[in-house]
Amino acid sequence: MIVTAVNNITAIGHDAIMTAASVRAGLVRFVKSGDYDDTKTNPIIVSVIKGIDEDNYNRKEKMGNIADYCLKHMLDEHPVEQKRPIHLLMGFAAPERPGLKYEDDNQELVKKLQATIQKKAETQIITQGNTSIIECIDVADKIIKENPLAICIIGAVDSLLDEDTLDWFEKDERLLSDSLHRQHSFVAGEAVGFMILESKQKAQSEKYMAEITGIGLADEPACFVSDKPCTGEALTNTFKAAISEKTDIGTVICDLNGEFFRAKEWSYANLRYFKDKNQIVIQPADSIGNIGAASGVVFAGIAVQGFSRGWIENDVLIFCADDHGKRGAFVLSKPL
Repeated sequence: MIVTAVNNITAIGHDAIMTAASVRAGLVRFVKSGDYDDTKTNPIIVSVIKGIDEDNYNRKEKMGNIADYCLKHMLDEHPVEQKRPIHLLMGFAAPERPGLKYEDDNQELVKKLQATIQKKAETQIITQGNTSIIECIDVADKIIKENPLAICIIGAVDSLLDEDTLDWFEKDERLLSDSLHRQHSFVAGEAVGFMILESKQKAQSEKYMAEITGIGLADEPACFVSDKPCTGEALTNTFKAAISEKTDIGTVICDLNGEFFRAKEWSYANLRYFKDKNQIVIQPADSIGNIGAASGVVFAGIAVQGFSRGWIENDVLIFCADDHGKRGAFVLSKPL
């Protein structure tokens, strides 16, 4: 499969180009929340999308409008051929996580996105949290192998800034705030993103942005919500599945977010799989916070921009891990 288009919107960029450049430069747009305090009555630190539908206080509606805006801009630059079968695969937060459910309300968001595509797209919704996009890619791979004419539009929407979501994280004191005892916590963020996947043989253009050369998925029984010690077995297995003998990983882009247990899991998997190899590790959460289900598609946008602008030369491993046990990884290779 190849990537023929990408776009995303984050707190530091209103398209994939701006987001990637800002992450590369280490730009940060974190602010103290005026609406939510931690259990010690200190305001938490958040990363908020500004400048698009900013006056809309209905966060679910706002994020839906931002998603539609993002998709429209991608399709304006990369229109899809309406005669070919089009599939829309959307990733959202895991159902166990309280908060906004963009897949509910009679699929209002999906209907809006289908109207933007201008064709009745076959739609699947995957609610696996941080690994949702990788699950979507795996489904797209099967669709395109069965029908090389198929076009798969993959997208995700997530915001951790809903009060119910924040309450869920705050009960374990996971949110970054001014409380001095919190040395391992994360910034709650929000983002949307889309990309188009096609078969290499049937792409509309000979030019493409990246090739997906491997996908790995696994379940981690000792995940965060299990209260069991995790040694990174599942994460290691996703690396093994995604990385072939020909793959030359030079960069890792991942959803590590400042939490100790996530860094420990990566350390186990890194030592077990990569051993003495030295990859550049990019953690976008340092700039945009934890963006949940939108992680994989935003990271793909960063990799693609790195390829096109020459600051990423070798293959990129992207991995994501959800609190509820899902682990996923995929490899993007630079166009030849």
